[in-house]
This record gives sequence, structure tokens and C-alpha cells, in this order.
Amino acid sequence: MAEIIKFTKERLRELQEEYNYLVNVRREEIKKDLEYARSLGDLSENADYDAARNNLSEIEKKIQEIRYKLDNHEIINENVKSDNVNLNSKVVFVNERTKQTRTVTILGDEDADPERNIISSESPLGKALMGKKVGDKATVDCVNKFDLTILEIK
Repeated sequence: MAEIIKFTKERLRELQEEYNYLVNVRREEIKKDLEYARSLGDLSENADYDAARNNLSEIEKKIQEIRYKLDNHEIINENVKSDNVNLNSKVVFVNERTKQTRTVTILGDEDADPERNIISSESPLGKALMGKKVGDKATVDCVNKFDLTILEIK
């Protein structure tokens, strides 16, 4: 059974656009490069031909990866209101050791972007937060373990 990949509507749109570009534009460009390289003659020592074949192989692999995601996805419900931390929750917590407050949004692996404070539910921090309520304490199991307290769930 295929793994269900959860992501936002925005990520779905991005994947669909990338898929269409790779299939309809990039693949065709590389096929033309391949045809040109073939026309140069001896394929045994033709670097252009080898490069085009490698590029086509990489594109086909990427197309398959995206197709798998598109065929086995579930959209994260953006309107779920809950007292517990779930996918698409924005969580405010305090690190008990440093006393620093941080806000993160929890999404699936596909949408994770730590630079924008969007973390995966499968990351150590995401796993520690999932299912918790305001006031709950959790331990983040990573290289430098730390305890946190949930202050707010939005």
C-alpha cells in the first residue's frame, strides 16, 4: 500500500506546475538535445549524447517522484480548529532551558521550511508537539534534548 503524503493546496499547485513544466517543456528540450547529439555521429565518444541521456534520466526520475506524490496525496485541512496540536497548527512554546519563546507551524514533510518556521510533523520538534494541548510539557528528543511548554495553539 502506498504511503499517503500530506501537503497544503499551495504545495499541490506547485507540484502540478513543476510536473507540467518537466513533462511538457524540459523533457522535450532534452529530447531535442539528444536528437542533435545523435546527429553528430559516433555515439561511443560523444559527450553531448552522454550528457543528454543523463539529463533525460534525471528528469524522468523527477517526473516519477512527483507523479507518485500527486497520485498518493491528501490535502491538509486548513480549517480544523482543535485544542490539540495537529497538522496546520501554529504553536507558540517556550524552551524551558533558554526561556526563549518560539512560534512554529506544523505541516507535512513536503511543506516544511525551517527558515520560515514551518516544521514537519515528522521532525523531532514536530513529533514532540503533535497531540499536545496548551500547558502541556514535552521533551524534544534531538542532539541537544530540551523541554518545552506549549503556551498557545492557533
